[in-house]
Amino acid sequence: TTGNYGLTLSCGASLPTPTPTPTPTPAYSSGISDTCATPRSLNCGNTVYASISTATATDPDSLNDGFVDQWYVLTGPAKRASVSTCNGFTNFNTFVEIFTGGCAGLQRLAYNDNDAGCSLGGGASNVSWDAFFGIQYRIRVRPSSVSTTTGNYGLTLSCGASLPTPTPTPTPTPTYSANIADTCAAPRALSCGNTVYASISTATATDPDSLNDGVIDQWYVLTGPGQRLTASTCNSFTDFNTFLEIYTGGCASLYRLAYNDNDPNCSALVTASTVSWDAVTGTQYRIRLRPRFNTTTT
Repeated sequence: TTGNYGLTLSCGASLPTPTPTPTPTPAYSSGISDTCATPRSLNCGNTVYASISTATATDPDSLNDGFVDQWYVLTGPAKRASVSTCNGFTNFNTFVEIFTGGCAGLQRLAYNDNDAGCSLGGGASNVSWDAFFGIQYRIRVRPSSVSTTTGNYGLTLSCGASLPTPTPTPTPTPTYSANIADTCAAPRALSCGNTVYASISTATATDPDSLNDGVIDQWYVLTGPGQRLTASTCNSFTDFNTFLEIYTGGCASLYRLAYNDNDPNCSALVTASTVSWDAVTGTQYRIRLRPRFNTTTT
């Protein structure tokens, strides 16, 4: 625990100054799209380098705001997503927007002009949103000022934690609606927004109207509200090939205004029916629901 020592530190010749490794200049990414209709696809972790110098403001989308822009698309991965232009390549004031919907009816979900947390300057953008599974999100990059038409940017898409899986709401079993009418003369009244659940099992083909087509039917009535109306059997409760008809006039002299047999756009049942018409204020419209074939009785 005792003792003496001498310590000498000697320095020799100077070392050569190291040559710094140059920061590589990123290459411009290919396939950058100038149109909403044909955006470039992005995935989590992607970074693209692009220039707005070749972008135009002639994209026929629903914005028509005069800005040059470039477009990207992400199919939702059920994660928190972020896009950012905060990097050393970006050299103009960017504005990033997130849209859902088609190009003719874009809905802006989120946007950012200046990212206060970007240490490289206040002109970069950073926007985050919940990218739900399977939803298509369009990402628009544009300058903050409409007078800016040149500049470079880097765009990075990052994905964070997975979003919680939503608990599906159980579909309630509908109850049969009361007072469904089997006659043209005493139809059940409907109003906008009504839904009824019924069975044709108790319907008959003996209604003394002017049709006499031998098909069982049930009848509803609506007084026109001066709006475009739609009646539809497209739902999971319908289980037979329906036929919908819209009539004006009295039961002794019915005039068929519109009808539909099969609705090709119904994903629940292609043999369901959907019919639309202009319901003039005060005019009485009878809605007849029947099966497509007179052999169907339940």
